[in-house]
Amino acid sequence: MKITIASRYWSQNCPVFYVESVKGKIGDWGYTTDYHKAAALTPYWQRRFAADCRCVGVEARFTELDR
Repeated sequence: MKITIASRYWSQNCPVFYVESVKGKIGDWGYTTDYHKAAALTPYWQRRFAADCRCVGVEARFTELDR
């Protein structure tokens, strides 16, 4: 089964952060540095993540994996 995970760079000195949990009514995205723990995102959540990344001037990255 193919899934899509999302990631972003936080800063030059930090590793890649993967989305572990989606943004809630209050709070922000949950992140992990372990891609094995990354959440599968639907197209809806991919668009939301990309939009939030654009707002803070970073690039959202999406990777399709077999799980």
